[in-house]
Amino acid sequence: MINANVLDPGESLPVLPRVGLRLPRGRHGIPRDLIAANQRERLLSATAEVIAERGYAALVVSDVISLAGVSRTTFYKLFEDKHACVVAAQQRAVDHLLEAIVAACGSTGDWPQGVSRAVETALSLAGAQPGEARLVLASSYAPSEPRLAGQGVAIHRELVALLQRGAEDCPSAREPRGLAAQAAVGAAMSIVGSRLEAGDLADLPGLGPELAQIILAPYLGANESRRIALAA
Repeated sequence: MINANVLDPGESLPVLPRVGLRLPRGRHGIPRDLIAANQRERLLSATAEVIAERGYAALVVSDVISLAGVSRTTFYKLFEDKHACVVAAQQRAVDHLLEAIVAACGSTGDWPQGVSRAVETALSLAGAQPGEARLVLASSYAPSEPRLAGQGVAIHRELVALLQRGAEDCPSAREPRGLAAQAAVGAAMSIVGSRLEAGDLADLPGLGPELAQIILAPYLGANESRRIALAA
């Protein structure tokens, strides 16, 4: 059983930017649960960085703990194995993406424009955090990561559900036929995944209008989705 309240004596506590809390070395009065949370965040951030550079298949625990500044003993107190750590990092990346998408959609009362802004936001995040982006896409676009494709977070279904809920409040949106919405989201994710796989991060922002058009087309039709995407 994992015990998150155990700290290895003398372990250093470097902090990655997302953690935002600098913990001192040696003896201190910091609660053990806060220490464990700090260690876990650093491991998840390190996992995303290693994934960005090497992919899931080439990821090894020694690289993750070295980058995070956490001992192997602590790693296995927090995670059962490499796969458990990667899935946790994937869930965190998905949560970050969904929060950003919801915020982007909520910045305007117009649902189609909100979708366009959400696409732009997602592409910006992918360019800035390619490791997290690869983790997000791993369950839908994973030619070299079959285990994550089979056992990871089903972000594809969550994105389709978000779209459908938003479309219900949009008078101009129609009900997509069959699997059209799922196919559109899948196509957009596949395009982004292929660019990430090729390392074409600089090209990601330019994909926004086309991807927005693809995603909106099942709800608004080809012409209207193109007009909105280009106007965003």
